[in-house]
Amino acid sequence: MDTFFIFCANYLFVAPFLLAAVFFFKQKRNVQINIVIFGLCCALVGYGIALLLGQLYFDPRPFVAGHFKPLIDHDTENGFPSDHVLLVSTVSAVLTVFAKRLSIYAWICTILIAIARVYVGVHHIIDVAGSLLIASGVTALFYILFKRYWPNRLAGQDSKV
Repeated sequence: MDTFFIFCANYLFVAPFLLAAVFFFKQKRNVQINIVIFGLCCALVGYGIALLLGQLYFDPRPFVAGHFKPLIDHDTENGFPSDHVLLVSTVSAVLTVFAKRLSIYAWICTILIAIARVYVGVHHIIDVAGSLLIASGVTALFYILFKRYWPNRLAGQDSKV
């Protein structure tokens, strides 16, 4: 069981990117541009919020607080929020806007990664939950803004893979 979670914590983050890349390259140029613009907005603002919240809230990593060796090597910096989970949940959330059915697989990977990062001892639940909330909230906010002010930028949502 440890091997499965170590794999998920270290390497599964590639899967949502591969799903998104396959979807992205099968789209028309105008849809690709829309995905890039929307995705960059979500990623940059989400990362900025994560940096700010990381400065406001310090959560020592479980292996630091509990004085044990985690299943994977990791530095001892602030654990909040989880960068891995923030990254893959942003990809999954953006994919949800443009390919709902395909995003289910990305979300499954995201949840497995979040669980694995807690299981291997490098994050607390609040670290991964914070990342999930930041990515989902920022993407939802940009979806509302784009839908209202730039609806053509959401053209191509739910395109077939």
